[in-house]
Amino acid sequence: HLDDVEAAVLALPPESNVKLGDVNNDGAIDAKDALQALKAAVGKATLTADQTKAADVNGDNVVNAKDALEILKFAVRKIDKFSAEK
Repeated sequence: HLDDVEAAVLALPPESNVKLGDVNNDGAIDAKDALQALKAAVGKATLTADQTKAADVNGDNVVNAKDALEILKFAVRKIDKFSAEK
């Protein structure tokens, strides 16, 4: 039935548009994102699932100081791509 299909489609979670490095999801990758990743790495902040995906820029499935440093390097244009993208 069409109504059942429509209800099932509407029940699906929305597509995640996670931008690697944009931890605070403000559209920019900057020092604020690096700080958020570092706070999460030391237990001073809790990230959502999408924020965790955005913060794990080296693709090792852990958010730690390495990710924060890589985000900061990207923000100041020391690198132009994250490790997880290579």
